[in-house]
Amino acid sequence: MFNYFLQAGLFIGLAAVIYIFIKAAPRVSDLPQDKKEHFHWFKRLPLDKLDNLVSCFLEKWLRRIRVFLMKVDSAIIRQINKVKNNKQVTEKKEEFFKSSLTENNKTEEGDKKEKNFK
Repeated sequence: MFNYFLQAGLFIGLAAVIYIFIKAAPRVSDLPQDKKEHFHWFKRLPLDKLDNLVSCFLEKWLRRIRVFLMKVDSAIIRQINKVKNNKQVTEKKEEFFKSSLTENNKTEEGDKKEKNFK
C-alpha cells in the first residue's frame, strides 16, 4: 500500500510540473525580438554540410565495425569447428580403442578356450 501512495504522489507531482510548464509556455513566445535572436550565430552554421559529414563518418565507421564483427564471427566459427572436429576425432579414437580392446579380449578368450581343449 505504501508503494501505491509513493507512485501516486510521483505522478501527481509530475502532472503538476507539466501543468506549470504548459501555463508558462505562452509567455516564452511573448519575449521581445532582440531576446529571441540571442543565438543568431546558430543560423549561420552550415548544417547541411555538417549533416553530410556526420553521415559519411558514421557510415564509414559502421562499415568498419561490420567488417570487424564479421572477422570475429569467422574466428568464432573456426574455433567451434576445431572443437567439433577434435570431439569427432576423440570419439573415433575411443571407438577404435574400444573395438580393438574387444577384439583383443575375444582373441584372448579364444586362445584360452583352445588351450583348455588341448
